[in-house]
Amino acid sequence: MVKNCLASNNFNLSIMISFLSILLASFISLQPINATATDCEVELAPLKGTYEGGCKKGKAHGEGIAVGEDTYKGTFRKGLPHGTGKYTWANGNVYEGEWAKGEMHGEGSLYVKAEDSVLKGHWIEGEYIGTEKDAYKVLNKSVTINRMTFSRQKSEPFEIDFNLTYLGKPIKFQRFSIQDSFGVVTRQTDYTKTVTVYEFPVKGTITFETNLRNSGNQIGEVYFQINQSGQWSTTIEVREL
Repeated sequence: MVKNCLASNNFNLSIMISFLSILLASFISLQPINATATDCEVELAPLKGTYEGGCKKGKAHGEGIAVGEDTYKGTFRKGLPHGTGKYTWANGNVYEGEWAKGEMHGEGSLYVKAEDSVLKGHWIEGEYIGTEKDAYKVLNKSVTINRMTFSRQKSEPFEIDFNLTYLGKPIKFQRFSIQDSFGVVTRQTDYTKTVTVYEFPVKGTITFETNLRNSGNQIGEVYFQINQSGQWSTTIEVREL
């Protein structure tokens, strides 16, 4: 009887030890390990050289430092700067702040050595957008507007397309005008007005008039701001009063 109990206890203990060993091995396999450049890859070409720090699936991951033509010290993800870190270029420029997928993205500060100046604010996909966090925002709108949506098409040219919709369908402009002198209308159709912008960030107001089947002519006005430069398409969704 005693022997059977002891045998049973030993068997259960063996199972428990095996189970804990499997759990520990799985946990360890999921953790970044310290590595060197010989067995851990850094994706950005200017940082290829030596690397020390966390590694996961053969790529820099977690805290680390990469030294090549340039130097980066901070957090990595899948071989790219991601999170927070300090990047020093060969020309002496230094950026310290937030990163995403190998690009300056978020809040940070950039020291420009040639000008001995510091630029503080926010970046989106490597591009400085100013001290405002958001790429765009609606500052005010008339009650005839349900919402205004923004979509960045590409980095150039510096243009904004304005479109009107009602119940999900495009509608015509009866009248369109720009306030605040932020740009000039360079192309237009009944459905789209294209404004070439003088510079970004841009803050301005547009007013328009359109005709709705049930309520006749309707006037709208929207005051907006776009901080990131580029070619933008906007859609103004009109509602019936």
